[in-house]
Amino acid sequence: PCTATTTNSLGQWVPNSRVYLVGDAVTIAAGGKIDANGKGYYGFYTGLNANNCGAGPGGGGSWGGAGNGGHGGNFSATAGRPYGAYAAPADPGSGGGNGNGGGGGGSGGGQVWIEATNLLVNGSITVNAGASSGGNYAGGGSGGGISIRCRTFSATNGVLSAAGTDGQASGGGGSGGRMAIVYDAAAQSNLNLIARPSAVFSVRGGLNGWSVVDRYGRPGTIYLTDNGFFP
Repeated sequence: PCTATTTNSLGQWVPNSRVYLVGDAVTIAAGGKIDANGKGYYGFYTGLNANNCGAGPGGGGSWGGAGNGGHGGNFSATAGRPYGAYAAPADPGSGGGNGNGGGGGGSGGGQVWIEATNLLVNGSITVNAGASSGGNYAGGGSGGGISIRCRTFSATNGVLSAAGTDGQASGGGGSGGRMAIVYDAAAQSNLNLIARPSAVFSVRGGLNGWSVVDRYGRPGTIYLTDNGFFP
């Protein structure tokens, strides 16, 4: 696995692509969106990255998918590894490794952090990885992070996604990212008696272009305060 990162002089990630939102009653209306797709660490691209690696703590090596919430798709042990905190995701996704002839690895998904009293998501929040390119075994990028802190969470046909992207040909897919929704359990329970949130959560991993299962990116993680969302 690779450890190339884009950091400051202290070795820390600078969250210049993070969406940080604080409010009281926050609504993402139907048709509205927060889109940080492909805004994480860069995938490998000739002249940009060294050592055939995608950038980031889970960057994939040559032909390898990037990791984040899970392992990236494996090709000759070059897949990126998991990293970050499942209950408070604060990191973006990592980049996929190179392919033959400099095929471009997918970039990682960005990072979204929301603090709200009451959050309503009827639109979408997406931090999916960017696509790999070149058709020459390049690895997929890993999904980013979504971290939500609120009193209550509501949704009608909402979408929250931190998916990894596919590898090219035999390149490994990127792993899914990390997602956490931390809410007040008592307040959420009362709201659920009226209407449970209706939303799609996705942290799927990217596939392998040749459908080799052990080169698929692994799913990421979803953390909820309790199981009250479920019937």
